[in-house]
Amino acid sequence: MFDVSTTLARYQETLLEIEQVLVSPGSSPTTSEIQAIHAFRQTVDSVCDQVSSSYARSGNWANEGYLSAKTAIVLTTGIRPRSVNVALAQGNLLHQFPIVAEAVRSSSITNDHAACLVPLANETYVEYFTDDVNELVEVGKTVNAEQFSYVIRHWKNMIDAVIDEPSEEFVHFENRKLFLNELADGTWLVHGELDAVTGKILDKALKCLSEKVWRNSSSESRYDYTPAQQRADAIGYIAQGFVSSGIPAQSPAGEISSKTLFRYNPHSALTADIIVDLDDLNKETTTRDFLKKCLHSASPLINTHSHTFVEQILCDTDIHVPFKNADGTYNLGRTARTAPWKIKKQLMLSQTTCSIPGCTIPAQWCDAHHIHHWLHGGVTSVENLALVCRRHHMMMHNDKTFEEKHRAALKVKPPPEKTG
Repeated sequence: MFDVSTTLARYQETLLEIEQVLVSPGSSPTTSEIQAIHAFRQTVDSVCDQVSSSYARSGNWANEGYLSAKTAIVLTTGIRPRSVNVALAQGNLLHQFPIVAEAVRSSSITNDHAACLVPLANETYVEYFTDDVNELVEVGKTVNAEQFSYVIRHWKNMIDAVIDEPSEEFVHFENRKLFLNELADGTWLVHGELDAVTGKILDKALKCLSEKVWRNSSSESRYDYTPAQQRADAIGYIAQGFVSSGIPAQSPAGEISSKTLFRYNPHSALTADIIVDLDDLNKETTTRDFLKKCLHSASPLINTHSHTFVEQILCDTDIHVPFKNADGTYNLGRTARTAPWKIKKQLMLSQTTCSIPGCTIPAQWCDAHHIHHWLHGGVTSVENLALVCRRHHMMMHNDKTFEEKHRAALKVKPPPEKTG
């Protein structure tokens, strides 16, 4: 029978010795010692997580009068409930998959790597995760935690395609929300979650406008003008520009016509740098093949998105297609627009709102959607393009039932001929 109290006392003595040696005046630890200390902390954190999950499974919390293990840990340690949830989830992962626990214990991977694996232990993915856990851990040993998170996302996208689960981007889209609350003192609290496309567009707009606002401010005031304040001002300017434009977000059909005065913007909302490996788009590629390739790559992925998300953003965006030269350098090539603005302008003259029946989002706010997907060889022509708002564009690429129901509505009428 282990004596927990004695073990903890020895551990505290060890920590005290470490503190006396390394924190005392005149001490100068080396790089290798710093690495060892951080590896030790990682090990301690993983042990704490395993102890917490063991405590939850033991039921001792019920004997002590608590309603749950989480409640007991929160009340007795002062740790935030969210942190306790993370600790219990990681502890369960390490208990269920000893190979992950051993990799953390030996400092082959970090706790951050292990955190990336936690969602794979749920009932949706656990069967596939059990098959690939060895390969995933091996990949984790070769890359940092950020790169590993991209590997995990791509692995999940591949499994989602097999089990016909909605993509992660579509789940985020479905869960999008933004709250705007006026407080008692007259200030406003803004919080929420945005989907990937809306978030990127807002980030791009705020960065661009914040930079202009900062440049236009006096040099003396720039030091006190924080980035957070710049973003707050920028979103206010964006809203003011919309309100003063006189074009509402939801307009009755026909209110905005080809005679309505508005500027055609030749630039798309998004710009994508595309380096495509055709194997990554091949649905026949297995997770094992993908993970083996990651082991022989210096940086497996820069980022990762589901196949349907790539289809969507490539409908209407500026793309940069780099070509890798024999000497290892890149020729960045030209910037091409998947839906040229002249064609998009023609579409705007053809219709006043989103193509989906009943939707009144103005045409100039819509994406040009390829009816036959551009990524699958669909041509960029008026006949193969239709304007759809961002919400319905996401649904066209992710909801097969919705796409089949409204495919017939994506027929574009030619613009009216000029008379006189």
